[in-house]
Amino acid sequence: MFNYIGPQEINNYMKIKEAIENPYNETNNLYELSVDGSLLDMLLEIERILDESHLYAYENWKEGCVVKGPEVSRHWVNIVLQYPKDKMPDPEGAKRLLKLKIRPKYERATIENYRPIRTEEDIDKETGKAILDKEDVWYVHLEVPREFVQDVKPSELADVIQSAQPAPAQQPAPEAAPAEAPAPELGA
Repeated sequence: MFNYIGPQEINNYMKIKEAIENPYNETNNLYELSVDGSLLDMLLEIERILDESHLYAYENWKEGCVVKGPEVSRHWVNIVLQYPKDKMPDPEGAKRLLKLKIRPKYERATIENYRPIRTEEDIDKETGKAILDKEDVWYVHLEVPREFVQDVKPSELADVIQSAQPAPAQQPAPEAAPAEAPAPELGA
């Protein structure tokens, strides 16, 4: 009379429900990326920029997971990276991003994930659903200038990094510019 619903079916149901309830979810993001191939190309381009800026040399930047984006606006491409609480990415790496005009923003958050059902202890006895576990995470929001993801050559990225380096302390004073002729008056 009743169909048996096993742990696998319950886990699939919980994943679908979580995708609807949690906007910062890898499942939602993977679906959006699979529907539109150009978003995936844009995400790969952003990853290339982060790699060429040597961001991954800084502690824990490799541990991130894209949970939202890329969201494209007129001048910016936004992505959100998620890190476990104990693996916050090094803020020195964020300073490197500022030199490229990429705006990073850190956010501390607590997320709820359904516990995978392996035994009966993983099911809440009152509701019959999987138990929710809370986890502290870091979100790093990156606003990338759109110019970087539109046919940018690696040499152009290197030029931006070089131009952001501090100038030498001693520079010769610029020569005085010749005086310009006064602008003609209107109505004359």
